[in-house]
Amino acid sequence: GEIPSDGLIKLVENNVNFYADVKEGQKTGWFFDQRPHRAWVAQQANNKTVLDVFSHTGGFGITAACNGAKHVTCVDSSQAALDIVVRNAELNKVKEIVSVAQGKAFDLLETFSAKSFDIVCVDPPAFVKSKKDMATGLKGYEKLARISAQLVNENGLFFFASCSSHPTEQQILEAIFNGISKTSRQASLVYQGTAGPDHPMHASLPETRYLKAFAFRII
Repeated sequence: GEIPSDGLIKLVENNVNFYADVKEGQKTGWFFDQRPHRAWVAQQANNKTVLDVFSHTGGFGITAACNGAKHVTCVDSSQAALDIVVRNAELNKVKEIVSVAQGKAFDLLETFSAKSFDIVCVDPPAFVKSKKDMATGLKGYEKLARISAQLVNENGLFFFASCSSHPTEQQILEAIFNGISKTSRQASLVYQGTAGPDHPMHASLPETRYLKAFAFRII
């Protein structure tokens, strides 16, 4: 069909309704590759408080809210994306349990109290856009893990995704564990995945396995 003048189309993912901005939104306006991970996080979210960082239009947060989360906070630098989060919350009748915060993630994360969320999800843009960015990007992931993991309640979950194709899964994992080790917290890996099956991967092209997703139990 024709795209509406405001660029917003409706889609359904994991039985949740969303608006996506296909005109002005980031890239295509929606990232279907995270579908299995949004479903997994949502399965853990019943009666939990959730922080969705780099939330874009609320894929993780709204899905969690529709699966029994107690409260969801979505953080993004784009006010336009957060405006769509609010519309998505209204669309799914979960507006009363969803709040948004606009600003740079690293700055906003510093304002939250330690151990204040049951589940923290971070889905940052690619920090390693080329091989020359490797060391700086991995340090960025390490810092993000250090700041974010401190916000997870005891025995809570920390979900971390990276869409950088250049680092290996092991390099990303090491960066995350290095970050967590600089706090007083300990973590165990409880979930690992890559892009959904509609994003084909080729055995001889490792960059097609670009999405790395991990979840940790934090104690």
